[in-house]
Amino acid sequence: MCELKSEKETVMDRIHAIKIEDLECSVRLGRMLRELEFKTVGDILEYSKVRFARVPNFGSRCRNELDEILFGLSEKYFCSCYSC
Repeated sequence: MCELKSEKETVMDRIHAIKIEDLECSVRLGRMLRELEFKTVGDILEYSKVRFARVPNFGSRCRNELDEILFGLSEKYFCSCYSC
């Protein structure tokens, strides 16, 4: 079980701080995220789905993969900290 070390360090803060290169994603998605100059998951979360839809070659496959990765992160971090 996780212990909160400070008010600032929350589960969401830890998720937002994950570096893009630490994500397990396809080469295609990784390349697109680097081209968009994302450094962390927080950068991704600040980008709207509408803006992603306007990115050339960012189709349903990339969108679905990114959704799965983000869902997996939230599940991993929330469940490990709150004993789901």
